[in-house]
Amino acid sequence: MSVTNNNYNVLLSDQWSFLANGGHTFKVALYNSSFAFDPTQTTYNNTNELATANGYTQGGATLLAQAISGTNTKKWTADPTVWTSSGAGFTARYAVIYDTSNANHVVACFDLGADIPASGGGTLTLTYNANGIFSIA
Repeated sequence: MSVTNNNYNVLLSDQWSFLANGGHTFKVALYNSSFAFDPTQTTYNNTNELATANGYTQGGATLLAQAISGTNTKKWTADPTVWTSSGAGFTARYAVIYDTSNANHVVACFDLGADIPASGGGTLTLTYNANGIFSIA
């Protein structure tokens, strides 16, 4: 399955400040297939986000073990984000990363390429590219 990463315009204007400052908390929220990526969106909103139910909590999960590495090319990495479903489970099509330490500014949107179900007791795992969630040279 092909996953597409789209960055929001606000990333280009102010989001890279976390490279120098660190200490930011990022969350990853899951959305259904009705979500439409808009590069001009600036902040997190829950329109078409999955509801709090069956192992998913609206607002998403905290991005863990974030790291910035590299000298000439900086890359931002993190541990995989995992949701464990319960009951009827849930289905996601998009994932949006946003910065709770910076007015909930959106950073990146991932189109998972298809609806991804997590049945009761199953997991949905987002594993980020080894070259980084994104990088800058």
